Amino acid sequence: MEAGKAIYNILSTDANVTAVTPRIYGNEARQGVDFPCVIYNVISDVALNSKSGMGALQSRVQVDCYCEKYEDVNALAILVRTSLADKAKGTYGGVPVQTIKFDSSNDTIENEGFDGVFRVSMDFMIFYTI
Repeated sequence: MEAGKAIYNILSTDANVTAVTPRIYGNEARQGVDFPCVIYNVISDVALNSKSGMGALQSRVQVDCYCEKYEDVNALAILVRTSLADKAKGTYGGVPVQTIKFDSSNDTIENEGFDGVFRVSMDFMIFYTI
């Protein structure tokens, strides 16, 4: 799932995001992780076929921000969304990204795993060539 490489590269090299947290994890964080943190998951990859075959993928990636305070998680989510949404065409983490589009978000308080921690969950659509 190449989209995860691109997400990690973009977020881990964004000074605004890493000033708040250097803790950026793929798929899950270990129990007892410090907050704030960001966890991303590739939800799906859809092939974009042409007459010459599969040349690109569209990936849905969920990016979750976790903080112990509601106002902090919203501030971190804004930084992450700004870092990813409408990213310029380029190669990130070795992945030739065409575009990244913000799709949706929701916020909640975690009651499983990270009890009492606030979360903002965002979906992004990433288009990249293979």
